[in-house]
Amino acid sequence: MSLAFRLPWSKITLASPLSLAEARRALSSQVDEKTTWSFFVRRSHGRPFHGNIRGDDFAIVRIIQYRNSFIPVILGRLRGEPTGTSVEIRMRMTLPVCLFMGLWMVMAGLGGIAVMVLSILNAQPIGLVAPLPFAFGGLLVGFGFGSEATTAERLLRDIFKSVVIEATDPRRGQT
Repeated sequence: MSLAFRLPWSKITLASPLSLAEARRALSSQVDEKTTWSFFVRRSHGRPFHGNIRGDDFAIVRIIQYRNSFIPVILGRLRGEPTGTSVEIRMRMTLPVCLFMGLWMVMAGLGGIAVMVLSILNAQPIGLVAPLPFAFGGLLVGFGFGSEATTAERLLRDIFKSVVIEATDPRRGQT
């Protein structure tokens, strides 16, 4: 796992020299079928991902041996090209985590602003630490998601023997 900061979404397109059928087989060989107990039992059977593959579409999550609520859900689609396969990938956090962190950021932001304004009006410098919960939430999401997204992207590039041809990623900018 590498330490990297990312906003909790990204979209990348990989160019793979593998044919569409080879890309499907390569992905299938690295993904455990998602079961009812996948959330509780984390066995990898030597595979880095678990999830569902339906035709050319897939929804997978990296198998980790620790807890990280910010781990990306990876949604992808394989497309046959004359030179191989293009792999369109979107990474995002799970909906419950997005909702919780959105609420956290709104409450921490509004509370921080209110406390800062009141402390400035009352000439109390302690209110200057009020933005810390907001900053903590942002760093928690950015590094928790970013580290896992970077690792997942590297694993996917290895699986498909590919290179990134397009990335819309707040960390990298748009290319």
